[in-house]
Amino acid sequence: LLGDSLTAGNLGIPYSRYLNLPAEFRVFNRGRDGDTVLGILARLDDALRSDGPDVAVVQVGANDMLLPEMTARGGAWKGFVDLIIAAGSTPTPDPQLFSDRYADLLQRISAWGTDRIVCVTVPPVGENLDSERNRKREEINRRIRTAAGNGGALIADAAAEFEKELES
Repeated sequence: LLGDSLTAGNLGIPYSRYLNLPAEFRVFNRGRDGDTVLGILARLDDALRSDGPDVAVVQVGANDMLLPEMTARGGAWKGFVDLIIAAGSTPTPDPQLFSDRYADLLQRISAWGTDRIVCVTVPPVGENLDSERNRKREEINRRIRTAAGNGGALIADAAAEFEKELES
């Protein structure tokens, strides 16, 4: 599992808890709070080399969008983001550059011989689906879906499931 805090589960419950995998599956949770597509790319080879996964699940994109917002707020938010960047997770807020890096991520996972890649979309940020943040998130998700389709990966459309709940 590669991803941010939603994967790591340090700030809540990791979604890995709900995967309902057979007992013979070993799960390596490589989630990191505050992670970005560049952060995953920076440590990808080491993770794949040590884990040798048959299946890779990728959940990233929220921090690429949110960290620049936090920096703009200044104060403690900026200090928090500075720590995340110092740890190697620089955000990629430009949608096209995010697409390019995400596609590179999928290609590199595939090149290691991983049989299947599952791309998880970014769930809503807050309950207002019409907010500026959620419009940015929708763009990120469009790009995740496109990269997954082009790279032969599967989609776990978490965003759509959460949206259905918020709309009902």
